[in-house]
Amino acid sequence: MVGGLVQERMGRQNAVATNVAASYAEPQRIAGPVLVVPYTEEYTVQDKRLTLRSTLYILPKEIDASGKINTDVKRRGLFRVPVYTLDSNWKGHFEIPADLNTRATAARPG
Repeated sequence: MVGGLVQERMGRQNAVATNVAASYAEPQRIAGPVLVVPYTEEYTVQDKRLTLRSTLYILPKEIDASGKINTDVKRRGLFRVPVYTLDSNWKGHFEIPADLNTRATAARPG
């Protein structure tokens, strides 16, 4: 009987945590910035004109992130669920490869 009560309470705690997450902000992930560069290449192969559309993703050469995490507790009946808020600052820079055009040309099929 006690085991059943423990299982019931654990299930209820999980349900409360899910409810708080849904009403608060859902689970979050932090990812750094990415420079997204769409490009189009046109070339001829065996007298056929071909167009290649693609996207180049460039990651930062250097990045510095700092911040402060604030904690709080949300209550639902008997149950308590911790929640976190991040106040962050990010800085960094991207370095565009000098041989970018050469590498794109070498990657062409044909």
